Order: sequence, then C-alpha cells, then structure tokens
Amino acid sequence: MKTDKLQKVIANMKAAGLKQLLITSPSNIAYLTGRMIHQGERLVALYIEDSGNVVFIANRLFAQQPLGGAELVQYDDTDDTAVLLSRFVKDGVLGVDKDMKCRFALPLTDLRSNVKLTIGSPCIDRARMVKTSEEIELMRKASLLNDKVTEKTISAIRPGMSENEV
Repeated sequence: MKTDKLQKVIANMKAAGLKQLLITSPSNIAYLTGRMIHQGERLVALYIEDSGNVVFIANRLFAQQPLGGAELVQYDDTDDTAVLLSRFVKDGVLGVDKDMKCRFALPLTDLRSNVKLTIGSPCIDRARMVKTSEEIELMRKASLLNDKVTEKTISAIRPGMSENEV
C-alpha cells in the first residue's frame, strides 16, 4: 500500500465529509497499491475508512498477496459480493468511485437500505492531480521512450507502406 498516497485520499475524504470510500477502478487501485489488476467482470475493491482502516477485496482467482496496511479479503465466484461488502460498509454515506459497476452497487443498497451511495471519485482524483517526484520521473522516462519510438517509426516509413506495415 502506498501510504503517502492513501493519506492524501483520506485527507480528501475528511475534507469532503466522507467517512468511507469504495474504490473499484483498476487504475485507482493501482495508484494506491502499485498493483494493476484487470478484474474483468469480478469485483476488486479497496474499502477505505477515514480512520485509515483499509480492506482489499479480490476474487481468489487473482491469487493476491496481502498488502501492507490492508486486510486482504478473498471471495469465490459463488459468494454474493453484496453480502461480502455489507460486512465492511458502515451505515450512512458511502463514497464510490465513478467506475463502480451498478451490478455491485445496487445489490448493496438493496441489502443495506441504511447505506446511501455518493460519488467519491474526487477524493482520489484530487490526490492523483499532484504528482510525486517519482511519478514525474516516470513520466519523463516514458516521454523519452515515446520520442525514440516516434523517431524510429518516422525513419522506417517508406512510400506505399500501409498502417499495419508501419
């Protein structure tokens, strides 16, 4: 778990008055954990409380290792994800990211009528706006690689080549 980034998200949660946040976007999970997980149709989530408590929820098929600072909860395809989520989610407002699939959100609110969903994406979006020195360096390296590939591509182009050949 990237604790510095997590602390930024928690500070943004507090500023927004959110006590809990559920993140399901693969890129946002990667931002906070350093792991890119392509979940397909399955739920992969980080449940974050403003106290700093974090639960990492993933299907057993992904064979995830525990994250430092987060409880790992794994489930099977036969498990009901709404029931699973309801074990962690507290009564009141739950911030969810803008990419959360309705097929996970709606059954949760059906099961827990005392939970109100709101868009919580700004809490992580604002944290991601300000880049760390490590992120800036990675962006510089990626840009230089892109420049090299572009130069090689331009020098390799010949009249009559199709896009596929390029």
